[in-house]
Amino acid sequence: MTSIEETGKDVEEATQKALEQMGLTEDKVDVEILDEGSRGFLGIGQALARVRVTVKEAPTPRPKRKARAKPRAKPKPAPVPEPAAEEPVSPVPKEEVPSAPAAEPIPVATEEVIHQAAEIGQEVLQRILDGVGNDGKVVVKEASDGQVILDIVGGDTARLIGRHGQMINSLQYLVGIITNRRLKAKARVIIDAEGYRARREEALRKQALYLADQVKQTG
Repeated sequence: MTSIEETGKDVEEATQKALEQMGLTEDKVDVEILDEGSRGFLGIGQALARVRVTVKEAPTPRPKRKARAKPRAKPKPAPVPEPAAEEPVSPVPKEEVPSAPAAEPIPVATEEVIHQAAEIGQEVLQRILDGVGNDGKVVVKEASDGQVILDIVGGDTARLIGRHGQMINSLQYLVGIITNRRLKAKARVIIDAEGYRARREEALRKQALYLADQVKQTG
């Protein structure tokens, strides 16, 4: 409620009524006299006083001026160090890597060496058979032309041969290494067992002929 009109016997009474309705004091309002009224004569022709009471507008507060922000001081650029004078780099002397000594050539086995290889191979293979409990005996079948053929006679030859000759080939490799290390020479050592090598070679030859015949027929 910002404005109200009220009447009374006089201006003062009308104003007081308006203030009471608005719940304000006189210093908070503006009073406009619309009619001062009249008392009449002996109460005849009396007119009431009428006023308009308006709430004073509160003064609009002036916006506070924002304090001007002080300009930030620009950071001083960091001093750039002057490049140090490059010192001449002396060449690093290359280390001389000693060359590896050339491997000594293995001497070719002579007839005397082959006979020694036969004796060593026979001894090594026999000790292996005895160690695994096999009753086979090792005999020198051939010792010439740079190779030694050792044959196992008797005993459980099937077990010594193994599946597809895997066991006897392993024995041959092992005995050959031991023999050549003892001799410090190269001699080929072949181990056989009651003609197994010949039978195996014949079986492979027949298989090759069979396959060749099949190719011709399907060709």
